[in-house]
Amino acid sequence: MLPTRPLRHALQEALKAALAIIAVSVFIGVAALVIGLVRMHPSPKIEEQVRFELRTLSSMVRVYFFKNGRLPPNESWAEELVRLHVLEQQPLDPWGNPYIYEVHGEQVELRSLGRDGAPGGDGADRDVALSFTVGPASTDAG
Repeated sequence: MLPTRPLRHALQEALKAALAIIAVSVFIGVAALVIGLVRMHPSPKIEEQVRFELRTLSSMVRVYFFKNGRLPPNESWAEELVRLHVLEQQPLDPWGNPYIYEVHGEQVELRSLGRDGAPGGDGADRDVALSFTVGPASTDAG
């Protein structure tokens, strides 16, 4: 005859382990659901963060301009700012997409393409832009 005490103890331990696995699975499922909802309906704080980062990047572009007498080139603006130690690394928006930088004369536009990384869109996919003029009498336009 097998001893019942160790078998009962083993079954209790197996039940505890199974309940722990179920609890962790439920937690992961709820966390995934919450993350999915947040991505579908971003908080206004994400847009505030993007606007703050765009203002910070505009300051970095101005520093570059006043140090070098010219604006960074369109195609390699971030690499140029990193190379000259104006920025530590390539700036990315909260969704991991690179910020867009375009120069039209003295007018500079910095832009995040939103969550989808494509122009246009609504909600979290909406673009956020900051335009400013660089020069001795520069003022923000947006």
